Amino acid sequence: MSPLRVCIDARLRAGRFGGVEQVLIGIAAGLSALEDGDEEFLFLTNPGEEDWIRPYVGGPCRLLPTRRGSAQRRVRAVVRGVVERTPRIGPRFSLRVSDGTVERAGADLVHFPIQDAFLTELPSIYQPHDLQHLHHPEFFSAWERARRERIYRTHCERARMVVAMTSWGRRDLVESYGLPEEKVRVVPWGSVLWEYPKPSAADLERLRRALSLPDRFLLYPAQTWPHKNHERLLEALALIKRREGLAVPLVCPGKRTRLRGLLGGAAGRVIIGRRSAGPRGRRRAAVRPRRPGGDRPLRAAALARSSAAPDPRRARQRPRRAL
Repeated sequence: MSPLRVCIDARLRAGRFGGVEQVLIGIAAGLSALEDGDEEFLFLTNPGEEDWIRPYVGGPCRLLPTRRGSAQRRVRAVVRGVVERTPRIGPRFSLRVSDGTVERAGADLVHFPIQDAFLTELPSIYQPHDLQHLHHPEFFSAWERARRERIYRTHCERARMVVAMTSWGRRDLVESYGLPEEKVRVVPWGSVLWEYPKPSAADLERLRRALSLPDRFLLYPAQTWPHKNHERLLEALALIKRREGLAVPLVCPGKRTRLRGLLGGAAGRVIIGRRSAGPRGRRRAAVRPRRPGGDRPLRAAALARSSAAPDPRRARQRPRRAL
């Protein structure tokens, strides 16, 4: 009997979707560390866009490039973008169809950690992450809401299993899409911090000087998209300043969007950057101010720590098998 061959969709360009990128790095690192069993894991990538995940792929894992090159992908993306925006009928063309790569590779199962999956007759696991287009429609145009609804609902219905990272997310998927409870499973998101090289004292000092970082600060590594809830975090820090007279420095690495003006005008307490790998060695805490309807309920929790490095006694625990 031939070994189980699982394909994981990793068709991402580095830096565009940071959260999903971290999920895929965690999956790749965990599966690459497996030493028992004879399963094979193929990470589907676009040619020329796989450098971000390559360092984490090893052992029973390998990269599987798609058939189309960058020029062909760009042309198809432009044509598809025009067709999808056609009034009334556009969203129905938002569903992608497999180009045959995973089928020719002999995959037995496809895992879609990326929401924008593709249609295939192979059994699949789908991971939509959240349904914010239903809970926060104000963040999206009517076209984008219709497109997301078509993609998410179709792949949730076609998948053999739908994965949520929290029990709240599982309940939301079951109630919003009428999915059978036994079809939706909770698989918690594991930290990937130990997969990154720990910065040296010299690295931290050089970065501190370059970015004018204070000795202690809060770190919120997230793209400045509305659902990441930077506004609520700034309101909380302003409340602390008014009540306690304490000005808490905040570092916000991530892509700059239209909310940059809001962050940049926060009385000098906010530092905006583009990368999150450096400051974490000097941070005092990491914060996660989330809205309801995202990947978990609203919370503003501070995870106090003096270093980004995890407990070395726990960092290299062997991954648990989920198949």
